[in-house]
Amino acid sequence: MTAPSGSAAGPSPTGFDLGKYAGPKLHGQLHWAGGVAEFPNITADFVTGTDSRTRKVVIELATARDQRAVVKRFDESFTGSLTSFLVSPRLAADKDSLETASQMTRRRLTWAREASGAPACLPASSSSRHRSGTPSAQS
Repeated sequence: MTAPSGSAAGPSPTGFDLGKYAGPKLHGQLHWAGGVAEFPNITADFVTGTDSRTRKVVIELATARDQRAVVKRFDESFTGSLTSFLVSPRLAADKDSLETASQMTRRRLTWAREASGAPACLPASSSSRHRSGTPSAQS
């Protein structure tokens, strides 16, 4: 998996051969206990010469250093210099499951909101307590 040599915005830096760098640590999807499936997560630090607190970057995952080999493209905007994204040695096969940090956050937040919409199931002895375990103002 490499960065292509150029894009519509112009030539990219030299690219980064993740397969060469990560070697055998670049694994496919893992299936952990509880049904959680994970891909390797790459953290990237985008350092610039400006004082801007925000970044807007394009991350392209490709099978070769050629624009025609781009399999997945992320347009990511974030505060700070760090972001992350999922990768796979089976880039073409797994492309629809790969996400950026902000995409993962949105997906998990949506799931949490949907999951918390169900009625709470608290033990009878906890009925006057908040979920944190502290007494409520009504106690």
